[in-house]
Order: sequence, then C-alpha cells, then structure tokens
Amino acid sequence: MKRFFNRNVVIDILFIFFLSLTPLLWFKGSAVMLGHDNVFPLDPTIFLLGRLSTWIEQGFGQSQMLIMGTIPIHFIDAIPAFLGFSIQNTQKIVYVFWFFLMGISAYILAHTLNKESRVFKITATVFYIFNFFILQGWWVGERTKFSAYVALPLIIALYFKVKQKEINVFRAAVLNSIIFLIFNGGGLYGISLFGGFFICIGVFILFSLLFSYFDNDYKAFKRIIVLTILTFTGYGVVNSYYILPALFHISTQYGLGLEKGGGISGFIDWASEISAFASFINVFRLEGIAEWYDNPHHPYSKYYLSNPLLIAISFLWPILIGIVVLLYKRRDKLQIILFFFLCYLIGIFFVAGTHPPTGFLYEQFMRIIPGSAAFRSPYFKFAPTIFLASSFLIAYFVDFFKGSLKKFIFVLLIIVGLLYHFPFFTGDFFSWRKDFSTRLDVPSYVFDFGKWLNEEKQDDGRVLLLPPNSTESQQSMYKWGYLSFQSIPSLLSNKSVIVNNDRINDEERELITQLYKAIAAGDKHLLRKFSSILQVKYLVLQHDSYSDSNSAISTDEQIYRKVLHDTFQFPLEKQIGQWDIFKINTINLKGPIFVSEKIDSLDGSVKDIVNHYDFSDNTNFLIAGDSNILNSIEIPNELSGNFYVPKCINCPNKNKPVVRFPRLNILPDSPFYPLVVLRENLQIKTMDPKTAVYNGIGISLKRVSELKDTLQYNKSQSDAVFARYDAVLKDIIVNFNRIEKYEDKIQVADDINYYMEAQKNYILPILGTNITNGLPISIFGRTFQRIASVIANIDRYLFKLDITNNRLYQVSIKKEEDFELLVKKDKLMPVLKENEKIIVDIDGTTTKEIKINPAIIGNEWFSFGTLHLSSGMHQLLLSFPQLPNNLGELKESKTEFNINLENTCFIGKLISVVSQKTYRVLINYTNDFSEDLYFYAWEIKEKEKNLIDIVKLKTGLSNEEFSELIKAQPATKGIEIGVCSKVLTGDLVNRKLKFKVNEILYPTFALNTKNKKQEIVKEIHAEKINPTKYRVSFATYSDAAVVIFSERFDKGWKLSGFDNTHLRINGYANGWLINKKGSYSVSLEYKPQKVFMLGTLFSAITIIGLIWFTRKGGKN
Repeated sequence: MKRFFNRNVVIDILFIFFLSLTPLLWFKGSAVMLGHDNVFPLDPTIFLLGRLSTWIEQGFGQSQMLIMGTIPIHFIDAIPAFLGFSIQNTQKIVYVFWFFLMGISAYILAHTLNKESRVFKITATVFYIFNFFILQGWWVGERTKFSAYVALPLIIALYFKVKQKEINVFRAAVLNSIIFLIFNGGGLYGISLFGGFFICIGVFILFSLLFSYFDNDYKAFKRIIVLTILTFTGYGVVNSYYILPALFHISTQYGLGLEKGGGISGFIDWASEISAFASFINVFRLEGIAEWYDNPHHPYSKYYLSNPLLIAISFLWPILIGIVVLLYKRRDKLQIILFFFLCYLIGIFFVAGTHPPTGFLYEQFMRIIPGSAAFRSPYFKFAPTIFLASSFLIAYFVDFFKGSLKKFIFVLLIIVGLLYHFPFFTGDFFSWRKDFSTRLDVPSYVFDFGKWLNEEKQDDGRVLLLPPNSTESQQSMYKWGYLSFQSIPSLLSNKSVIVNNDRINDEERELITQLYKAIAAGDKHLLRKFSSILQVKYLVLQHDSYSDSNSAISTDEQIYRKVLHDTFQFPLEKQIGQWDIFKINTINLKGPIFVSEKIDSLDGSVKDIVNHYDFSDNTNFLIAGDSNILNSIEIPNELSGNFYVPKCINCPNKNKPVVRFPRLNILPDSPFYPLVVLRENLQIKTMDPKTAVYNGIGISLKRVSELKDTLQYNKSQSDAVFARYDAVLKDIIVNFNRIEKYEDKIQVADDINYYMEAQKNYILPILGTNITNGLPISIFGRTFQRIASVIANIDRYLFKLDITNNRLYQVSIKKEEDFELLVKKDKLMPVLKENEKIIVDIDGTTTKEIKINPAIIGNEWFSFGTLHLSSGMHQLLLSFPQLPNNLGELKESKTEFNINLENTCFIGKLISVVSQKTYRVLINYTNDFSEDLYFYAWEIKEKEKNLIDIVKLKTGLSNEEFSELIKAQPATKGIEIGVCSKVLTGDLVNRKLKFKVNEILYPTFALNTKNKKQEIVKEIHAEKINPTKYRVSFATYSDAAVVIFSERFDKGWKLSGFDNTHLRINGYANGWLINKKGSYSVSLEYKPQKVFMLGTLFSAITIIGLIWFTRKGGKN
C-alpha cells in the first residue's frame, strides 16, 4: 500500500477526483436526475428497506427473488440520504462516487501495467471515463452499468499481477471475490453487463496459452486457469445471498422471459434494432449507439453526425489504435498491446451484434448458446471491452514518445479528448424527447404524497392512479417532464399503488383495465366489483398527467374528475398539490386476507369476468381449469360449473403473413447440404406436435424452393429433392394428427392450407416454360398430387363458411346439466334489425334461433332458451345476417404514390369507422394487366393521414382472393383503401377488381346455470409479521371454503397445512382450498425469504473469512 501511495500517485488521484466532480455541472437549481430508465429512488432509505425482502407489496405484490443482487447499489444510494442529505445532494454524492470509482479502477490497472509513467496512467483513466458509452449511462444514471465498469479494470489488474507473479493465485481470487461482491452489476440481471469481462478474460486465457506454448512453460497458464476457476467460484459463494433465491426458479424464468420477448426470434429482432447502426466503421470510431440515429430529438448526436471537425476527430481514435501496434518492439509491452488490440477487435465483432457483415454469426450465437438472450442488447453488453482496450491503446501511443514531445502529445490529446466529449461539461444530454427529460424539477407535492403514503395512510387498501397510463406506451407521463415505465409512487414508498404500466401481468392488466373503464363510464356496479377484488380503497386523480388520444382507455383527466365529483361523489380524503386523493366509501374491504365460501366458478378467461358479473352478485371467482398452476386439485361441485364462456376458435384477429420463399445459399448438390438437413432434424426432435407442424411448414418452403430450382434447370437431383419434400409434407400430416386440441387443429389446418396454396402457386409458373416433358413433368405432377393430399387430410378442419357472419365456438362442460344459452348484444349491434335472425347450431344436431323484435332489443343479452348439455366438448356455430359493404365509391385520386403521374390510384373511403373496431377488406381480382398492382390503406386522424398498409397483389391469369384485416386505432377518424398501378384505369377497376369491406364482429356467448349460490365472505384474524410472513386464524363452516390472499399469485407463498391446495383466485391472487370445516391457526409465509436469509448467512460467513485471510496475509 505504501508503495502505491507516493506523492505522484496522490496528486494523480486528486486530479481524478477533480474530474469526478463533473456531475456537479449537471445539477441546476433544485433539479434531480429521474425518468426513462433512471429509477433513482426519491426516498433511498425506504427503497433499500424494500430491497431487503424477497417480497414487496408494491403494485399487486411482487417477488424480488431475481433482483436481490441490487442491494449493494441501493445501499450506496441510501447512505447520504440516511445521513440527512437532500435527494439532490444525495444524487450529487452518489454520482461523484461512481465517477471517481470508474476513474480509480482504470488508474489501478494502468498503475499495474506501468508504475512509472504518469502520462500513461492519466491518459488511460481520462479516456476510460470520458466516452459516449459512459455518457449514455449518465443519461439514465445506470449505476448497475457503472458497477460492472468499475469491476472490469480491477479484475484485469489482478490477472496481470498473477501472471507477473506479483500476487499469489489464491489471494488474487479472494480479492476478485470481494470486488464482485461490491461491484456485481446489480446481481442476476446484471451478469450480461459483464460481457466485456467475459471477452477480456477469454482473450487473456488465450494469450497465456499461446505464450506458454512458445516459451514451453505452462506455469503461467496454469495459474491463470486456477485463478479463473477460483474467481468464478468465489463470485458464486460471496453472492449466495442473491444467487440462492434466484436458483429457486431460474430454470423456468428463462423460458418465461423468452416467451414474453417473442421467443429467440423476438430477442434477435430486438438485437437487430440495437445493432442497426453499429457498423464496423461506427464502432471503430467508438460510436454506433442506435439512438443517435433514430431519435430526431437526441440532444447532441447531430453535432457528431454533421460537424466535419468532430467527424474527423472520430477517425483519430482508430488511427491511433492501429498505429500503436506497429510502434512497440519490446516483447513485454508488445504482449500487453496485442492483448488489448485483440480485445478491441473481438469486442467490435460482439458490439456490432447482428449488423452486417458478421451479424449472421451473432444471430447463430443467440440461437445456439443457452442464456445468450441475456445479451440481446449487444452494444450495451460488450462495449466496455472496446472502451477499455481503446483507452489503454491510446495511452500506450502517448507513452511511446519521450521528453517534451510526449508531454505535448499528452496535453494535446487530453484537451482534444475532453473537448470532443463536450456534452459531459455542458450537461445538455438529458432532454431526449420533446417535453421530456431525465433532469427534472420534481414538484414538492410528489414528496408530500410519499409522506402521506408512508406516514398518514394507515389501512391496507390499495391506491389506484388516475388517469391511467396510455395503453400504447404503458408509461407514466407528467407535464413536468417525467416519462418512464416506473411509477412515481414506487420510488417513494413500498406501499401498494397500482397503475397500468409494464410491471403488471396480463391478468392484472385486464382487471385493472376493466376498473378504469368502469370509473370512466360511471358504472357503480362494476366499480364495486373490481375495486373489491383488487382491494382498491383510494383513487388519486393526477391533474398534471399527460393525455394520449391513442390509448384504448381514456387518459383524459377531465373525464375522471367529472365522474368522481358528479357521479360517484366520493369524499376528498386529501388534496396534495396537483394530486387529489379520493376514498371509495361504497365498499367495505375485508382486508388482504379473508375467507370466502361458495364463490363462483368461471369457465373462460379473466377478460370474461365482466360478462359474468351481469349474472352474479358474487364478487370473488375461480377460473375453472386454472387450478393446475401448481398441481391437480379436485374442485368441489360447490365451486364449479357456474358460468361458461365458449371460446371462439375462428375469430380472425391478425393478417396472414406474406409467404416468403427463402433464398438458397446451400443447394442440394453442395457438400455442406447434409449439415443443413442434420440441423433441421435435431431441431424437430424437441418439438411438440403443433410447433413441429409450423417448423415443418418452414422447412417445406426451403424444400419447395430447392425443388423449383432443380426442376427449372433440369438438375439430376430433382427426384431426390422431391423425396425430401414429400417426406416433409408427410411429417406435417403426422404431427397435425398428433395435435389434441380441436381449436388448435382448426387454426393449424387453416395455416397449412394457406401455405400449401402458396407453394402450389410458387412452382406453377415454370410449367410449360421450363418443364415440358420427361422426369421433370412427372415430378411436377407428383408435387401437386402430394400438396392435394395434404389439403385433403386437413379438409374436415377447414372452416369453409364466410367468416364475416359465421363464428365457431368450443366449450368443455364439466358436468351434465341444464344451461341458459345467451349471446351478448353489444357486439352484434350492426346486424340487429327487426325480423332478422341469429341462429346457433349445437354439435350439428340442435338448432336454436332468435328473431329480432322490439320486445328483446332493449336487453343486454339475448337468450336462446334452455339447453341440456352432457359433460365433454361441444361446438357451437353462430350465424348472423350479412353486413352491407362498408366501402364508398372508388375514385381516381392523388396520393403520395402518383404525385409525378407515374401511377394511377383509385381510392375509396370506408362509410363508417368506429375506433378499436376491426374491418376486413376482401378483393376478388384477376390481375392479368400489371406487374406493379399494389393495395394501400391509410388511417385518417385529427390532423394527419398515415399509410398503414401496403401489399403487392399477385399477377396471373387466374382469379385471386386478397383478404386483409385493418384495425381502427383509438384516435382513428377514418380509413381509406385503394389500389395503384401504372396502367390502372376505371374500366379495369370495374371489370377486374371487386371490393368488399365489412366490420368483423366478435360476439360473446355465455352458458349460465341456474344453481347460483350466494357467496359468504368472512373476515379472519391476520397478524402481519413482515411482508413475507403472516399469522392467520380463521374458521370455516362448509367443505368448500377458500382462504384468499389478495396479492399476486406466486408458488412461493405457503399456507401451513394446505400446501397442496394452492390455486389462483380472482384471476391474479393466491387462494387455498379448505375442504374441511373447522377452526385453524396457521402461518402464511413466502418461503424464498428463508432461502435469502440462508444465502445471506452463507455470504456473511464467507466474507468474514475472506477479510480475515487478506488481513492475515500481510503486505500483499
């Protein structure tokens, strides 16, 4: 330590500290850094306390098992706040702290590599902390990124020390473990932030191996391997406090994350967005952040993209990096330079991600390597590699020179480097979008609201924010500049405040949406129902929120103000600045834990509960079939079979994709072709039947492309290629027959038919041109025969009626009984004309009808009468009158596609358009006149008209059918559709194209039983020990009661004695079936908390042992 802290080092550290004061330039007035991804807590102490538990009450309650690793980050945040500093001063201290640590870590690595040259150390440090990667991090205060960024040079320094025998392997591993304890990147989700670390360590191991080989001495290499093993082991041991809870469900979390992200393909799409501008030329120049190029409001990128001087300087860095490799001859320094240079080159490959020309390799990396989805933002995960390497390579360039020339180059480069990164000093990088910034003056009433939540509000009732977030963005938006997925109350308190952001799951979103709709509509009945099951007691009307006309539910603050004052007349609990707190006085909440007997059962989904409430006064409900979340639970008759909502299995809700036949890179005659087939076969082995069918369809597109190629050019492999194509189609049918669910068969059969027709049309044009006789004509005939065979096998599952006025439903009846069969009026309004008929066919054996007349038109539901159904699966076919054509006259019109008179366009406007409705465009046409006939659709809003769809129509002699669904968005005022072509005329439009547009109706069916039972809800005694443990006492007087705990369903919650009866209640909450009457005194506990405590104990013992070891070890 004494050898480290000499006079020059102290001066250097003071200089680094001076540079670390840069964040103080960013704070103006009373502003703090907040918004977007910057979720710096507005009450850091309370926020830290919430992180110490694996369960938190925020929102609907949520597990924190996977984010316990953020405790060190938030501990640092909380220290200044605990000492009494204001939130702004707390941020200043924290920001300076992280800035300084990043500089010191780089300085320590530089000192390890070159103890004598202050120029070298300062140059490396300055360029490590002043760059665009770190500036992007400061924009949103990414302390997790800074944490990993601090750790990287420190770990590399210890690797060099071990290689140079300056420290023994075990001591270095101990220090690495302590580094990873403090600077862990935020825990589990921060592991991907160590992408740069993985690259650097991989390169270090490779270099050690190479030089050991050349020197014929493997001792250094062995030390590095042992160090790596001990480092990773130490990381796992000291971080047991967060790793053990995460292991509780990490195996399922990866799959769930993939599903939410749209699978691996969804993550690759995201990686492609991040990599869109990460070309080699940009990344070499230490640029390439996507937001520079696709955000017109970016605060500083315009200077670097247009200013010639700044562009010229950006080329200076790769030039210096390239030159330095050629300057040094001494082996010891050259080894280090080559290490950093290789890190730089490999880092560029990974930072470029999916960007050409090497992007396809990164895609394969994501597809093949388990867990690689964590690196779906390649630039931000691997960029530390190139910034560490470039900083030290530039430092080596400066250090190459001697005397006054070195000093001159040093001063010049430092000045150029700092001025080049001028946004660090102007602080003008927080405003990222018009009206929004991550540097804000937070109104004082926001903090007062936090005080009300934490100190004045005494009950367990939840708080609902009004108006809701836009359903488009799901973000909180305020007129004072805040925009983020993170709700403001979650930064102030650990209490339950709910809003429709991205922190809630689909079931919670549906329930909270229905509550918002009930409030906006002034529906007192539904307000009581949904506020009861969601435990909402308070409504906070925020007058400072932004309204979004594109939202599917109203975000207009004035609408909510009016209904709260005039319709509901709720008492004003408290007025805090721009936020009014209302108390719902029409419900009597039983508390978060209560017992319910004889609750309703709904056979449908959470979105159907609003329909169920039309027939039941009971509030709490069970989704039939949802009890298998943990295990198979036998539901008593008292809790089942109340209300069925048949599922529509042919309701169109999305357009068919454009069929694209792949470009063939590896043809059947290639020596690499067997590898293609092998990979396809390996993928199929792990698939369920439905997935296998779609995978088979994808492969069939490749095979038919190969077949067309061989037939078109009369290649000798055509017979073998057909055999492979034939085998794929046979496998599709085999897997189709293995699909069990009827609704899946209907959907998959429709898709198979669509792709088979596309394949038939794909190869048809070569008949008579390239294929005239011999073997090709035979194979061509067999191809069409096989496609026809596939269609014949699925024929009985193809829905052949007109989907505009026929709907097929399916329902599984649990037990035989009588039902009233009903259909809801609201979705059938366009066809409700007197004397028209609505007909339902049940299982092809029974037909019932309703004739529209004035006596029933006022009802919300139309009844088909009583229907006796046996247990098992049933199909219902609903038919209703045809809708009239909703398209006005097509007229020759000017559009953006014929301004220069190159095209002729005929455009028509939909006669009536209702927002959030779906319309089907159907064109029957014969296009034997144009190679460039396009369909277009425009959306008309209040002040703009936007193109929303464009499709090229097929060319050919046969009649074709084009179908497209268009959904009117919330702000849509009108829709126009049309066709354009160079040769289009009115005569051709009338003779060759027939247009029809209809609204797509989605009627709701219901089967209601007559044996409704009145729900009995009882309070119980529940003592809250902490957020993860309650003591509960209750009594039941029936054999079918349910203990309900109104927080998010999680299998970690255990009610002692009833572990095997855990089910989901009310679509989101925990419930336990109590199937025996009696009195009970039990505990309700979140088990992962014990795992966290065990892991914390293990970590603590390990840390104490490591500290003892390092202290005992003496001067090293």
